[in-house]
Amino acid sequence: MTIYHRHFNIKDDETVLELDSLFIERNKYFDQLTFIQEEVGATGYRVYARNLEFAGFTFTSTPDKEHWKKVKGLWLPKKKSPIGRALANKIESLTLPSNMNTVLVKHGLRIDFAGALVEGLSWHYPSVCGATGKGWFATIPWKDVSPETINNYKKYGDVGGYGKTELEHLSWEKPGEWIEVKEWEVLNVMEAK
Repeated sequence: MTIYHRHFNIKDDETVLELDSLFIERNKYFDQLTFIQEEVGATGYRVYARNLEFAGFTFTSTPDKEHWKKVKGLWLPKKKSPIGRALANKIESLTLPSNMNTVLVKHGLRIDFAGALVEGLSWHYPSVCGATGKGWFATIPWKDVSPETINNYKKYGDVGGYGKTELEHLSWEKPGEWIEVKEWEVLNVMEAK
């Protein structure tokens, strides 16, 4: 069965306020990394998508190899060098922002490595997108199964042929304040200036 995504405009005040707070926390972290980037003369930095942990800097020309090492195309400070160690400690001392998707857990969705839905080697997770002032949206992976299968799962647990995590996910019901919208509506809001 094909996996598709359902999109919801998050409207409950508690979740919106929490997302606004997490957005500020995330931007503060990015501002601190930008400051360090400018200090060292880098042209950019990269973070890991899932946890936002610092991955490395980019430079237009090769930095001093006494203080820098190249790992997977990015430059990291060498901890064997006093200058590199001080810079690495400065980066490691930054407080990582919380994952914004954690707000979905309160609403009965899983965001962990078990994944909500799995198709072949692809794992599909619920996620949040949006911005303060624009609005917040939840994007939920979904696929169609018969109502009978869902009802049997709710009634008896394992019904065979489906994973427990998958049926648990497909039994999810949206919070009352959330409004289901089309993908193009999310994109229009996200692309608006």
